[in-house]
Amino acid sequence: MTYLALCAVLFGVLTLYQPHRREWLTLCVVTVLTFILTCVLSNEDPLLYKLVPTITFVGAVILCIPRTTLGFYHAIVLLFTLVAYAALAYDVAHGQHILIYNNYEGVIYGLVGCQIIAIFPTLWAAYRDFNPSGCSWLVNLQRYTR
Repeated sequence: MTYLALCAVLFGVLTLYQPHRREWLTLCVVTVLTFILTCVLSNEDPLLYKLVPTITFVGAVILCIPRTTLGFYHAIVLLFTLVAYAALAYDVAHGQHILIYNNYEGVIYGLVGCQIIAIFPTLWAAYRDFNPSGCSWLVNLQRYTR
């Protein structure tokens, strides 16, 4: 549960980067709402299992609206999260642990890891806008002749 809070903070910080502000803000809101719901509702509450997939689906749809590569990437990750929810619901409904029940946490952590991997291109793009070429900076530093 603490990973949700940390991811929400990380996604919130990434909203400062202008070109992808909408995507990171959407992920931040989805993560914050999921965190709040898991804190407020118990694991046995059926409302939790209705609201979290609904929020995830709405977040994925909102991510597709700007039609950016990052938005589509995160929408696909959220789609896989919905598939994991559906597989878990199937296992629980049938009382058998054949699809995902034993590995559910690992799958969710892996999907969150995919979202965190998407941070690196954003950071790289922000760095590249600030300093277009690290090599030319080093060359200019070595050949500074004033």
